[in-house]
Amino acid sequence: MLLDKLVINVHNMLLLYIVLDVMVCLATVFSTLYSICSIFSMAMTVYDCMAML
Repeated sequence: MLLDKLVINVHNMLLLYIVLDVMVCLATVFSTLYSICSIFSMAMTVYDCMAML
């Protein structure tokens, strides 16, 4: 009986770890995309300024 509870607890812990891993991964991907987009828009702004000059 105790073993069953232990197995369920371990299973829940693993699920929690997997969910956390996925969330961290998504956050990293989104922040990377955001950085790339901001750098790209900054470059475009600089390019526009150069074009006006």
